[in-house]
Amino acid sequence: MTRDSRPITMARALQGGAPEWRNDCEAVVKERYPPIAEAFHWLAQHAPSRLTGTGACLFATFETQQTAQATAQLAEQYWPTWVARGLNTSPLHAALGYF
Repeated sequence: MTRDSRPITMARALQGGAPEWRNDCEAVVKERYPPIAEAFHWLAQHAPSRLTGTGACLFATFETQQTAQATAQLAEQYWPTWVARGLNTSPLHAALGYF
């Protein structure tokens, strides 16, 4: 069984719709590291959640900052947490005049 996603081009990613966004490492990381699987399962009960790269961090998207902070406070009893605002444009790119 292969766990590899088919390659995605920027053109296809920008087409909209629902491309099959997934992290190919997620299943392997959850299988090999039960504490990460547990944290992922907990977070996914509160918001759509993802694993960064090979599992250094988990992150979730929230509708409001208040909801994110409330969830972070619940999670703090188990794991270190941070609430950050997402950006659509890199501040570095903006500073360099790309956007």
